[in-house]
Amino acid sequence: MKILHFIRLLRPINLAVIVLTMYVLRYFLLAKLFAAKGFELRDANFEFGMLILATVLIAGAGNIINDYFDLRTDRINKPHRLIVGRHIKRRVAMAAHFLMTVAALCIGTWLSWYMRSFSIIFFFLLAISALWSYSASFKRKLIIGNVVIAVLSGIIPFLVGFFELPGQMLRLGSDPRELFTVLERMPSEIDLMFLGAWVWILVYAGFAFLSTLIREIQKDIADLKGDRAMKATTVPIFFGVDRTRYIVMILTLIMVSILISFQKTFIPDPFSFWYIVVGVALPMLIGGIITMRATKRSQHLLASNFIKLSMAIAICYAMFI
Repeated sequence: MKILHFIRLLRPINLAVIVLTMYVLRYFLLAKLFAAKGFELRDANFEFGMLILATVLIAGAGNIINDYFDLRTDRINKPHRLIVGRHIKRRVAMAAHFLMTVAALCIGTWLSWYMRSFSIIFFFLLAISALWSYSASFKRKLIIGNVVIAVLSGIIPFLVGFFELPGQMLRLGSDPRELFTVLERMPSEIDLMFLGAWVWILVYAGFAFLSTLIREIQKDIADLKGDRAMKATTVPIFFGVDRTRYIVMILTLIMVSILISFQKTFIPDPFSFWYIVVGVALPMLIGGIITMRATKRSQHLLASNFIKLSMAIAICYAMFI
């Protein structure tokens, strides 16, 4: 039973989304972009698996430390789902956080040596520091905590890009440092391929950032009671629940508008239209509508699940491009 409670503490669904994101971006999106020009991914499957493992360890450790600092709040918001302090001792949770973080840093150090670049370990250190600061302080401050988690979600696609693209560029005779100056000279097909890959990485990162920001603000409404007891200054506490509902809906409409505009401009085929409209935009809108009408915590959690569904379907789009 202790193991099951520890697995719940890690939030396995959220970790699975991270694994899915990284796997799909490398083995479908980037692989297809390279295959279109007759190239293959680098032979680095083991190393990429270690990158995924380290990222999951950092995210899992972040979930643990979040519950560690949120003990008093969770006793109010979700007493029946309390894990730290009830099923797992606080010192055990802290020890698990420490061990997972150290393991991730060791993997990150090795990957940085393998890649001859400090980009991965830099992102890891940034994420670890941000997750600790979020749990200890930022979460209870106006918008800062929401933005921190949204930025960390947006970094995940870039981890895939920095792992695969610079090494691939050097292998194919292109200079990573000069990639974004291609418009100032006559770009080669290889340059354009890599530039397109970075654009797709940026698109996925932007979607991850905005959808996570929406979900984090929406979750603050669900956690209002406990946050208020802890004298936090979250968006619904500062602006009020009704105004926050409109903020969530406006951000949702902005997201949907960007998605449809991007589809019509850059990938104007019928399959992409229906995939994005029905699979991605519709669940986002349903989540926004439920948020507008929700009166119970369970309804807000349902809205959050629709946003999660939209995010998962958007990630899988790379499998069908």
